[in-house]
Amino acid sequence: MLNIRPENKRLRVRLEEAPPSHSGGSSLLYLPEKEEYLVAVVEAQANDCIVSRSTNSERVIFQKRFLETISVAGERHNFVLEEHVAASWCSE
Repeated sequence: MLNIRPENKRLRVRLEEAPPSHSGGSSLLYLPEKEEYLVAVVEAQANDCIVSRSTNSERVIFQKRFLETISVAGERHNFVLEEHVAASWCSE
């Protein structure tokens, strides 16, 4: 695995799995709810970020449209600009 370091006020994040929104039943038609925001775990941050974040324990919430996904050598890496983070909390 490449150790990609974020730059320019970006956070490298790992998206959390969303719990299934399907409530069971026998319906053949299932339309997932459209979520506008994503929750992710901070894996790394650029040196020029204003807020110092605890990696691998801090979660951030941001709008889905601000997610940047980059593929390098067959690996996918997710980034979000620090200024697009709406909220954060530490799970420790």
